[in-house]
Amino acid sequence: MTTTTTIVYYNQQIIERIKWIIENEEYKKLLLDQDDRVSFKLVGYEQTVLYVLPNVHSVVQMLNDNEIRDSIPFGLDIIGSLYIISNDDDDEKKKKEHLLVQSSSPMLIAFYDQQLDKIEFYDKESNRIEEIVQITNIQEHLNNQFDFIWVHSNTILSKDTIELFKSSKKDSIYFKKSNSKQLLSINTTTNQLKSLFEQQSTTKKNSTTSSSSSSTSTSFFGFKTVLELVPLFKVTTNDITNLLTPQLSLVSCSNNNNNNIIQESSYEFNRIVFIPKQSSSSSDDTIFNNIIKSILNQVSSGNIKYYQFEIPFIPFPITIGYEKNGSGLIDDEDDKLKSKRYNYHVQFGLPLDKPLLRSSKAYTPPTPTDMDNSNSSSKFTPHIQNIHLNLNLESKIGGIVSLVQGSYDYFHYLQDHFDDDGWGCAYRSMQTICSWLKYQDYTNRQVPTHNEIQNILVSIQDKPPSFYKSKQWIGAFEITLCLQNLYNIDCKIINVTSGSEVIYKARELARHFDRDGSPIMIGGGVLAYTLLGVDFNAETGDARYLILDPHYTGNPTDLKNIKDKGWCAWKGSNIFRKDAFYNFCLPQVPKDI
Repeated sequence: MTTTTTIVYYNQQIIERIKWIIENEEYKKLLLDQDDRVSFKLVGYEQTVLYVLPNVHSVVQMLNDNEIRDSIPFGLDIIGSLYIISNDDDDEKKKKEHLLVQSSSPMLIAFYDQQLDKIEFYDKESNRIEEIVQITNIQEHLNNQFDFIWVHSNTILSKDTIELFKSSKKDSIYFKKSNSKQLLSINTTTNQLKSLFEQQSTTKKNSTTSSSSSSTSTSFFGFKTVLELVPLFKVTTNDITNLLTPQLSLVSCSNNNNNNIIQESSYEFNRIVFIPKQSSSSSDDTIFNNIIKSILNQVSSGNIKYYQFEIPFIPFPITIGYEKNGSGLIDDEDDKLKSKRYNYHVQFGLPLDKPLLRSSKAYTPPTPTDMDNSNSSSKFTPHIQNIHLNLNLESKIGGIVSLVQGSYDYFHYLQDHFDDDGWGCAYRSMQTICSWLKYQDYTNRQVPTHNEIQNILVSIQDKPPSFYKSKQWIGAFEITLCLQNLYNIDCKIINVTSGSEVIYKARELARHFDRDGSPIMIGGGVLAYTLLGVDFNAETGDARYLILDPHYTGNPTDLKNIKDKGWCAWKGSNIFRKDAFYNFCLPQVPKDI
């Protein structure tokens, strides 16, 4: 009898995520079940595993399977279970056999051996899957397998609009392709849909090749070809021909003590849909039925605003709906929203000390302006990452060394095709801080340019309009305003009236690196610097300062020259002039979700 080999595809990043979760002290308290068994849900499609979700057996309110499905792109699903095993002795073999029989996994069952650092998969019938293939580039893999639809409401929908979705009048619902006059309906065929994707891809290629080197198209979550669709609704009356409208703004009125009370519920939706490139024509009648079904899952209850979140180690966006307050706004400090964020953090195995799922951190689709100015290869030149790791980081004064925690990029004069020699040092120091925030997953924003920084200060009326595109200096206070505006991050300012006083602040600066770990911008009456660490001897009061100097104008990749000439180096207290004042800008990063 001929047997068919089943192939499972997975990404090595999944293994790294499993290791991080099971070794994290906070997750250790949440993961073990009554049999001391750690397990995960497998998320993906068919035989392809894209991510793992920890099963939590504690007081945390787990998401049910339908809530998980509503949080991942439509087209992906829960496809199996993974169990952690410690070794491969006879006792473990029996446990594995038991799990293979008892597991309610829909398709795949996987085991990860901590000691041997290996993973193996089985199908539902307990037959060993003979071949396992690693996906080296998960984003490229998804682009090869799927086309993508982003369907969302660009207006707040009324309750009557949602009733149209729920009713059988689906022939009254259309989807308009963004920035075009093309309409799609329930009768749109697979071939017609594929044709639209091909047109989109061709248009993108043509616009990229025909445009100047300073502009290109920006991808949406790394997806190459995305159709953006918004709903339109067909309206028919006796007097007017067929009309299409973004929403049906009908309200119901009730008479209470002769006062007309208008009752209206508002709805929004925001959904990513994965369409397999190999869809057969037999699925014609299901494509938009499924899209409508996925929308209905979101709008089953009103007063919810949905957001898409991009997490660096998850190869697809997470969708979460947050309830609006009485003013129709999302309040990230609301206790119910905090509790919901915590549950989602745990369910998706996210750090429990970083605000990754706040509404302010949600993914913002690129605007036409962004797409015209987003060629990263021309906008940014190379930046050295974590340059201080090339230095001797041991104490030379018998003290304790406190350093920046996490990665950052070195920004300095003349980088990124921009001449700021003589005036842009504080801007470069801020850019280094912004790169650190991005590496630590506090933001999805790109590092702002000088013009963008100046535009912020003008828009909040801290500077006059003439400041925009000027060569005027900024300092620690302006950087504080910008970080608050861009990232909702507060900063602490330490002020000294003379450089001779900095030594008395060394303990406080060291404490900042131990607690917050972010780079510190040094401004004041003279040149701006970035502080990356402090070597402090509490007994003698001596201190050294790890200075990253933004005034460097040489080759941005010449590590030897930067190191030898002291552009990143330990400096003594004499770097601070006695006749100058200094302001230290210490970003205070949040330690909760």
